[in-house]
Amino acid sequence: MRLIFILGGARSGKSSFAKAILEKYEGPVTFLATAKPGDEEMRRRIFFHKRERPASWSTWEGNPKDLIDFADAIKGAALMDCLTTWLSELIFDNYDIENLSEGEWKRAEGELLSNVEDLCGVRGPEVFVIVSNELGCGITPLSLMGRRFRDLHGRANQIVASRAERVAMIMAGLPLWLKGKPLF
Repeated sequence: MRLIFILGGARSGKSSFAKAILEKYEGPVTFLATAKPGDEEMRRRIFFHKRERPASWSTWEGNPKDLIDFADAIKGAALMDCLTTWLSELIFDNYDIENLSEGEWKRAEGELLSNVEDLCGVRGPEVFVIVSNELGCGITPLSLMGRRFRDLHGRANQIVASRAERVAMIMAGLPLWLKGKPLF
């Protein structure tokens, strides 16, 4: 499996860039959608994201806990958009991170990072593109929950980047290749 990791800030163009990578792929493509339509604004975002994808792509919108097993069985290519949302869904479905003791949080963080390792080890897709936000460039969050999530997310990004064949940071729609040969 070729793992390609695409990072960027909000509205940086990371999703469009990742999509462009797989539009050149000549086999089946599966889009792994990690966002849940929790409110009207999010439903609109999801609607527009779906509309921008090629009609030939299949879409998975399942339980975040099932994503790894599903991805392991994919034939062809896969695009996961995004790691940030997937992690947040796993956290909020399973942990009250604001109220965990430091020891409880360390155990939870270990479990979550183990999931990230497992995600990087899926064997199904020939090409696996993972999109993620870069959260570490902003201000330090005021809440304990925000700081814990930012730190967890930074560690998760490091794991995926270390396992990826190629890593690009997208800024203003332009790629800065951090690892591996540029694709275009």
